[in-house]
Amino acid sequence: MRVKTAIGLAALCCILGFALGRLSLLGGGALVRGGQAPLALPELERSDAPGEQGPPAFGPIDVNAADAETLCLLPGIGPKTAEKIIAYREENGSFASDEELMAVDGIGAATYENIRDYICIGGNAP
Repeated sequence: MRVKTAIGLAALCCILGFALGRLSLLGGGALVRGGQAPLALPELERSDAPGEQGPPAFGPIDVNAADAETLCLLPGIGPKTAEKIIAYREENGSFASDEELMAVDGIGAATYENIRDYICIGGNAP
């Protein structure tokens, strides 16, 4: 599992767990409220090999439908850039292709390369 994918998955799990108020992190696992046994968190595998990166375990993010919070799950996209994506979408209509994201202020070629495997347009996965 690529490190970026693992980090994205961990972030999503934390957000969902804390939003539901059911998880609290404890060392190498997570304790479920109500006295249940701790949940084991998966070990992360580190790979620096090119070309092995796939979409995140939680599925690609549709940039035409995602809210700012969801867009912030993308690597290198913070709250300000997420708002710029939404503003661009509102001013120009839906993105016709994922490459069109580079027209958004703050998203250059490097950022696009970091997120392209994690996004889709209208539910069409890359």
